[in-house]
Amino acid sequence: IAKPVIEMLFPDKSNGRIPIVAVTGTNGKTTTTRLIAHLARFAGNKKVGYTTTDGIYINGNNIHSGDCTGPHSCETVLFDPTIDFAVLECAHGGLL
Repeated sequence: IAKPVIEMLFPDKSNGRIPIVAVTGTNGKTTTTRLIAHLARFAGNKKVGYTTTDGIYINGNNIHSGDCTGPHSCETVLFDPTIDFAVLECAHGGLL
């Protein structure tokens, strides 16, 4: 029973890895994060998860509001099985 489930989760012998973009800096992090996520979603035809100071978004839907630039928010995005591209806004405290 496990074989069909694994083949469904990892088609064509993929390894389950996804591209991750981390955005940090002084000004413009949220705007840059949203822009990268938008480009990946529409130009790259990806299911994108991203974190910002506004919340956590999975494929364009807000799943949690508030300042979500820390490590727990990143885990939420990276553990979501539906995404295939992650953009993570990282505040200086989240990097530590």
